Amino acid sequence: MHLAPNSQWNGIDLFSGIGALGLGLESSGAFRPAAFCEIEPFPRAILAKHWPEVPQYDDVRTLTAERLAADGIVADVIVGGFPCQDISLAGHGVGLAGERSGLWREFG
Repeated sequence: MHLAPNSQWNGIDLFSGIGALGLGLESSGAFRPAAFCEIEPFPRAILAKHWPEVPQYDDVRTLTAERLAADGIVADVIVGGFPCQDISLAGHGVGLAGERSGLWREFG
């Protein structure tokens, strides 16, 4: 996809956390968050504070293209930093089969 000069991609930000990835991309001028998906309440509150007009969804496992379309959300790109607790050296070493890190499959 080619991005025309001075235009922005509308993006769905999965595993949003407090919005660091979305903020970084937004600061490039080429990205506008169209929706966030974050399951944890505290980060969702931070997202609502900084992007009050951007819809939020709470579970990547139930978020579908049909649901986004029904809500009038159109995205050019999907971004996200998947949960790494199961593969982190600080974690239990379960790997990608873990309950949290295995959620990367939801990108598809």
